[in-house]
Amino acid sequence: MQKNVELLEPRGDCEQFIIDVDCRRRGLPPCEREWVCQHSCAPETIPDCQDMNCEGTTVVNSACIAAVCDQAARGDFASFDATQVRLRFNVDASVVAELEKAASDADLLPGVEKEGATFVATGSLLAFARYCALRINQDLSESARAVLMETEHILASQFYRAGAALFQQRHVDLRTDRASRGNVILFLGSGVWPVRALVGWEVPERYSRRYPAPANPAPNRGFGLRLEGKAFCLGPIDSGLHEVPGDLYGPQTHLEFRVDQAVADRVIALCNEYATAVPENELADTALGFMRAVVHELGLPIPVMPPAHGDEEGVCVRPAQFIRRLLLAQHLG
Repeated sequence: MQKNVELLEPRGDCEQFIIDVDCRRRGLPPCEREWVCQHSCAPETIPDCQDMNCEGTTVVNSACIAAVCDQAARGDFASFDATQVRLRFNVDASVVAELEKAASDADLLPGVEKEGATFVATGSLLAFARYCALRINQDLSESARAVLMETEHILASQFYRAGAALFQQRHVDLRTDRASRGNVILFLGSGVWPVRALVGWEVPERYSRRYPAPANPAPNRGFGLRLEGKAFCLGPIDSGLHEVPGDLYGPQTHLEFRVDQAVADRVIALCNEYATAVPENELADTALGFMRAVVHELGLPIPVMPPAHGDEEGVCVRPAQFIRRLLLAQHLG
């Protein structure tokens, strides 16, 4: 079956490709790959290992890919902007024209050229991430949105951890006073196992002159949909708040807002209001209502949800979709 979207360039290991781009951009020597094997042997011994059962191979350097991902978390997208990507669209010309019109209106247009019966789009990885976020535009046809979703899936999966850092997380500063430490409001969402849909924040620890507070707040308390035994409930959560997309069993969406402490206090108060027993058949709607109230406290437009199709399985699916649409509405870079 022919795919609607194909990745033409880069070829091979895309994670290694963006690492090489990052090293060249920063004037660093090439980052060597790491040796690994199924026996967890010391990396330096694997190349000369005489054990025929030791299937050694090389993988991207974990420190180097972590450095690329950390840049995205800090709002530095220079390496993603320097990474050039070519995609082939095997779609009708009317769909390409619709996407070009939407991207042109938003000043997000990668270069698109006709090549035979298909179209080839060229641009930076960052440009394509911004391009894919247009799928929340309700004026787009289903066909156009499907192409953008497939484009995002291909790039996020091929660039793996770097793709997750770019496509599946955002960090937004909403503080009125940038000099204040403030707090953080976190949205975590995942519609696949382990499913979740929650809001988190930092409860300050006992800091002192010897152990001062870190510069950036870190969420350590949360509230949302969680699994208790074999059933879901809406309640407090204090684990898994530091997981990010790309981690094993990590969330599909990680969205952080840096806020004034007064905003965080109002969000925490909302959690207390919603901390009541809710029948299971009302959990999804109650969770959505809670998240809409949190977004209102943040002073942001509330995402418009598409109509439910009736085939969403699990109480976390619609709340997780809400978080995803909230993320896509945030400016990237």
